[in-house]
Amino acid sequence: MKNWLNGLMIILMVIPNNSLGKTVSLTKDEKAPYDGVLLDNEEANKVKNHLVEIEFLNKLNILYKKNTDIDAEKITLLTQQNDVLSKNLQSSQEMHTWEKIAYIGLGVLAVSLGGLIVSRIQK
Repeated sequence: MKNWLNGLMIILMVIPNNSLGKTVSLTKDEKAPYDGVLLDNEEANKVKNHLVEIEFLNKLNILYKKNTDIDAEKITLLTQQNDVLSKNLQSSQEMHTWEKIAYIGLGVLAVSLGGLIVSRIQK
């Protein structure tokens, strides 16, 4: 698409600028008020349509670049969010030292109570 746009711009640059900026209605056999290129209505409409297409393509290109920037921003945000979530998940799955000590202490307490209950039952 970019190559086509560049080619169209080069073609339009060949047409003198004064024929695009000024318009004078002439009848047949009437002398033109200035030097330049005279286009018939059909060719003038083609040039006008090409200019409208170029303007549209330029706007489309700007929107495409903005969309690409937004997509890159989304990817960055999602990657950062994924990193934070994975760190949080990993830290929540790891057992801290005090938790390990508490579980060992509860185990020792449970075994001691179980032994005490069994010894009382046997008496």
